[in-house]
Amino acid sequence: EPASLKSRGGPPQHYLRHGLPRGVPPHDLWPTPSTFLDCLTRWVRAWSGIGAVAPVEPSLDPGTVLVLVRRGGRVARVRTLVASLEEVRRPSDPALDCWLTTAGLPLAASLRLAAIAESSDVVQVLVEPEQATWQESWESIARASAARLVVVLDPDVLVRPGWLSPLVGALESPTVAAAAAVVMDRGGSVRSAGVTFCAVDGSPQMVLGGFAAEDVPSPEFIEVSALSGGAVALRRDDLLATGRFNLRLRGGLQLADFTLRLAEGAMARSLMVVPESRVVFWGEADGDSLVSRPMDLSRFMARWANRVPRLDERVWRMLGWSLTHEPDVGQRPLAGHALSRLREAKSSALRWAIKNPAPPFDRGERWGDTHFARDLAAALRRLGEEVVIDAAPAFDRSAASIDNVALLVRGIRPWTPTHSQVSLLWVISHPDEVLAAEAGTFDRVLAASAHWGAELGASMLLQATDPALFHPDMAAPDSGPEVLFVGGARASGRPMVEWAVEAGLPLAVYGPGWEDLLPEGAWRGSYVEHDRLGALYRSAGLVLCDHWSDMAEQGFVSNRLFDVLAAGGRAVSDPVSGLHAVAPDVPVVSGAEELRAVYEADRVSLFGDDVAVRARAAHVAALHSFDARARVLIDAVASVREARAGRS
Repeated sequence: EPASLKSRGGPPQHYLRHGLPRGVPPHDLWPTPSTFLDCLTRWVRAWSGIGAVAPVEPSLDPGTVLVLVRRGGRVARVRTLVASLEEVRRPSDPALDCWLTTAGLPLAASLRLAAIAESSDVVQVLVEPEQATWQESWESIARASAARLVVVLDPDVLVRPGWLSPLVGALESPTVAAAAAVVMDRGGSVRSAGVTFCAVDGSPQMVLGGFAAEDVPSPEFIEVSALSGGAVALRRDDLLATGRFNLRLRGGLQLADFTLRLAEGAMARSLMVVPESRVVFWGEADGDSLVSRPMDLSRFMARWANRVPRLDERVWRMLGWSLTHEPDVGQRPLAGHALSRLREAKSSALRWAIKNPAPPFDRGERWGDTHFARDLAAALRRLGEEVVIDAAPAFDRSAASIDNVALLVRGIRPWTPTHSQVSLLWVISHPDEVLAAEAGTFDRVLAASAHWGAELGASMLLQATDPALFHPDMAAPDSGPEVLFVGGARASGRPMVEWAVEAGLPLAVYGPGWEDLLPEGAWRGSYVEHDRLGALYRSAGLVLCDHWSDMAEQGFVSNRLFDVLAAGGRAVSDPVSGLHAVAPDVPVVSGAEELRAVYEADRVSLFGDDVAVRARAAHVAALHSFDARARVLIDAVASVREARAGRS
């Protein structure tokens, strides 16, 4: 077809716009069903402006929440956003009427957006000509909708479970003009909890940007000066009445300007951030979601400089911080100001940042390091300390300068501390990866081994257990699996599991990666919730505990063994240097025959009766609890601070 060569999108676009030339059959390599081909043809014609645009048919139910996805970002991220909307839906959530628009997008991006909507149960798309604007699309959708409430979503976010109901629930108060979710960055720290005007020149800055997730308070709402994006809920009538977004601004300033106008024109109604509602920014890690270009800030300040508070300190005081003017302070966490905690006069609490080597969010939930860090944080808090936890990507979050103590739980991730804080290195695994140069950057080095690290000046601090989660009253003994193993498959193998299979024991395995590797019926699931492990350990006949080879050789006893003993379980371990001094009653096996012998032995003779098991559990709880470890850590920090004070 000669005309196809002149088409702006080439022959493929011409084919879709004008249909098959007469007498030419579909290509053998084009497997697309005709119904989808019809969709493509309709979309291309609508985008080209030569076909009728499909009528806008939003929901006519006032209780439905209209969701409008902003322009920008990559189409692949929009697909991820849509997937998260589908994944976290709860039966109790309001119904969603979610819309994408292709206005202003090139053909390829438009077709990809349309395809996303076609395959989704929660999203529709308005395909419009390339010359149309997304604001016109929004207005046509909003005017046709009967929904009372609208949520504006950035395309570069993922919504987290439970995000929707608290967000739209904030608008039940007539004094609230708009409400926003807390925006987390993909490393697990806070990206934004609204906007305030605290810089020396009165320019806008993110509330809690670069802080830890625990710094977001528990109050129902945080009142702020403006909102900057992520997920913002407002009333449909207000969206239409406030006017269009200022397209001369980009990034978060565009929405900040819009919400300031909204609040100003809504009889001084307030703008709120809802701590219970969370979304995760999934765009470029170093992108600034507030000020993308210097000219944007100039334009924004030209309009708002004399209409907003120059020093909006009230927001920070409500969050528990006081501001002190210090011109030498850089951009983070607040330019020109130092932050200090508002505390009771007699309080000597320090702020600890536990560096957890696991990834953030759902992936990290399957790492034992995550639960280790949480249990330790809870113990430190019980002793009066303030504690936040940083997942691996957030080790160097931008507001880390406010932390008094940095504690690296050393697993697979190294980290270099700053000298402005007291720094502790606690090596709990992979000791062969810890070099003298790394250890020398910390004020104190502790190791979960009795004899490793002497040349590094390390002190022994074994791993620990939480007696609140692991105790003998959680289940009846011998009421669960006969032989239990909890842990994922490894490329290097897990000898304890291999020995159990070789010995023909009735094995039950929980952990990822075991599919097709075990006898039929042995694999019971990929994950056990942390708060269910204690009951599972207590109910099992035997619990198998294994160790990485370097940990076994260097005397690093795993925290699973402490958990099993504290729960009143019967632990069986592979050989670990120094284990007898820590847990003398734990049988040690080196192969299938030895493991079978333990399985077939009289368990009362081997482990003692239930009175003895409970006594052993109480002993472990007393000596090896996280509370006991927290006291040692607090003493270590006090020692470092005293030494520093003596040198000053």
